[in-house]
Amino acid sequence: MSVTDEEDSSMGAPRKAAVVTALTLGLTALTAPVTRAGEPEAAANQPPVAVVSDAYTYCASWAPLVGPHCYFYARGSYDPDGEIVSWVWDFGGEELITDVGDTFFGYAAGHNGGTLTVVDNEGATDTVAILP
Repeated sequence: MSVTDEEDSSMGAPRKAAVVTALTLGLTALTAPVTRAGEPEAAANQPPVAVVSDAYTYCASWAPLVGPHCYFYARGSYDPDGEIVSWVWDFGGEELITDVGDTFFGYAAGHNGGTLTVVDNEGATDTVAILP
């Protein structure tokens, strides 16, 4: 219900202006961003950390497989403020994207390593070199 001059002539212009101002201030307060004293602001995303473990990484030749094959273990990779959502293994242009932290790769002649890039749930990355 709105108040008009005809409905309530007892409300003078100054009083009407005060009511409108109070309502405007109230709405502004309700729609303004709220920050509470002592509450920290949301921290920026921290990047993940890519780790390839020497203890579980190994290369060998197995019959009937041709050439050396390597198993790379990177489940020690972590994200301090979230989770890793993918591991991107790049072996000289042969890229594998996995949702777990390990992979098995057959090396062709001329390969001399690659990289592991981990991606966290907010898109941040970290890359580490891999040597067989």
